Amino acid sequence: MSNREDEPAARHLHQHEYKCAIELLLDIAGPVSEHIRMNERKGKKYYTNPEPLTLRHMIAHLEGRRTYGALIGHPDGTTRASIYDADTTEAVEMVKEAARRLQAVGYKPLIELSPVGKAHLVIFILTMSMHVLPTLTSVD
Repeated sequence: MSNREDEPAARHLHQHEYKCAIELLLDIAGPVSEHIRMNERKGKKYYTNPEPLTLRHMIAHLEGRRTYGALIGHPDGTTRASIYDADTTEAVEMVKEAARRLQAVGYKPLIELSPVGKAHLVIFILTMSMHVLPTLTSVD
């Protein structure tokens, strides 16, 4: 059994918090006309999907059923978050420590864990859904 089952996850959110988390992810992604999706078969790791991301995509991403990517920018040149990749065990531990330190000085970081032991550290800069962050950002 993996220790990931002890980590905060989307399945632990109440319905309202879950809806806010999905909307938050879509807002972070930004209104782009295309996105990338991880290829689940052999070949290229990602492929470009020539359509905007939707709430349906964000649900699948949040539940860990699909992996999507976007440039996380908005037409006015702003972003809602800064996201850092952790692709090794050591890097995952580093982003967890960084998240603890950021939380200690007032930030509300989020760690997205992948099923294959990788992670993203998300640092929120500006968001339309600030009320959901305290629930989603536990890094203990």
